[in-house]
Amino acid sequence: MRSSTLRTTSSTALGPIYTSLLMALGPATALGFARFSYALLLPAMARSLRLDYFQAGALNVTNAAGYLMGALTVNKVSLRYGHKKVFIFSMALIVVFLSLVGVTDSYTTILVLRAISGYFGALIFISGGVLLAHHLHRIGECGKSTSLALGLYYGGAGVGTAISGFGLPYLLNLVGDKNWAVGWYCLSTLAFISLIAALFALKDLTDPKYVSTEQNTHANFAKLSHIWPSILSYGLFGAGYISFMTFIVAFFHSEGKSGFFVSFFYLILGTASFFSAYVWSKPLSRLPGGFGLASTYLVVAVGSILPIILSGAIGSSLSGFLFGLGLMASSTALIKVSQRNLSQSIITKALGVSTAAMALGQIAGPLLTGTISDHYGVASGMLASTAVLVLATLIAIFQRDVKGTTSYS
Repeated sequence: MRSSTLRTTSSTALGPIYTSLLMALGPATALGFARFSYALLLPAMARSLRLDYFQAGALNVTNAAGYLMGALTVNKVSLRYGHKKVFIFSMALIVVFLSLVGVTDSYTTILVLRAISGYFGALIFISGGVLLAHHLHRIGECGKSTSLALGLYYGGAGVGTAISGFGLPYLLNLVGDKNWAVGWYCLSTLAFISLIAALFALKDLTDPKYVSTEQNTHANFAKLSHIWPSILSYGLFGAGYISFMTFIVAFFHSEGKSGFFVSFFYLILGTASFFSAYVWSKPLSRLPGGFGLASTYLVVAVGSILPIILSGAIGSSLSGFLFGLGLMASSTALIKVSQRNLSQSIITKALGVSTAAMALGQIAGPLLTGTISDHYGVASGMLASTAVLVLATLIAIFQRDVKGTTSYS
């Protein structure tokens, strides 16, 4: 009897973590392989396709636009087909579209493929999170174990970033910049392996059954005004961080940094992002108003300027660490603000509006910094990214907790 209890406890403790680690390959694919890795291949693509900074930024803009459409439609798509089918089908399509980028040298075609990848990337990221959260609730997990499991899932984006950052620069050095298409084939292969591994976790997950409680009333939208500084700052944060991610490799190349240098930077950034949940769990629970959100932004802002003011390995290492440390934690901080200031019934709506704001920022950011980089140099574009992140930090500070609206302790 005693050994049976021990086995049950052990299974309960390891099961959610094992499942979340496998499901984390979804965000690793949607963001790590299909979005953030683009910056690693950008310099080689730009030289081969003769792209200026504005055109290079536009390739990330279309990806963000696709992500925005995915975030806006995922609820209807998942209700019609089920979250499991959406997750699997989207990961399979990402495999295809990543490989197709390597097949063509048409700028217009690549724009379309990047947009489609962004769309299905959003479906993966959101539907996978819903599936995992429902699974944790179904098996009775709560408190710290749930936070850790979900944190590991969202941290999968950091894993994908670290793997890509470690391997792609070496691959390009091996095959040459003219063969940048091989990088996309490699990413497609990694996405396929991720899909196969994630299937082992999906077999134990079930689709949540929803009861329609749609409340598009004026009163509910009015309540969102309680967190307007958070929503606005989140959009600006999206513009600042994606601009940095888009052009950081181009900046390193302009400074004459080696492929090993770039790999090391991405490895640090991705690793810090994956483990950031352990660092931020207590501060984000204790800091009032928007100070938790502002803290994550500020850490990212400091990380974004370090490569410019400290050009050596130490500055860039600290940059990758700080940037990764605050990147994924910002989403957790936003959820904390929503939980403290909104009723449970409209938290999902609030997160949807916030995600849309971030996606809009991700569309505008690379275009702005790309234009600045074309006229004044890539370093100036990087400084613009930092300025936007600082502005997001200042706006987040204006967030205040509203008495009488807290839905979670």
